[in-house]
Amino acid sequence: MFIISGALLLSVPIYLLVLWFYACSQINGYPDTQILYDSYLPKFLEGRYASSLFPLPFCAIAIITNIGSLECKENWIKWFSRIVVILGGLLTFANLWSMM
Repeated sequence: MFIISGALLLSVPIYLLVLWFYACSQINGYPDTQILYDSYLPKFLEGRYASSLFPLPFCAIAIITNIGSLECKENWIKWFSRIVVILGGLLTFANLWSMM
């Protein structure tokens, strides 16, 4: 049960990252891209670092919920948990990198 919830929690950071890539493909130049990206977000995510800080708890909870499944005897659960933990870590670092 926790492995599915971990994957669902990662959908929020993935959605925000895909939305950023979409905004970058629509307009050239960083200031215009930032304005377009902010126009797609709700009001509470329009702050300077809000769209980078908002997904961090989702990534952390996804990693924490899947760490226990890494020692499961079923092979597919083990691999799925590894993928979620690695993807959650990469998304965490990408969000931290975007705040620099």
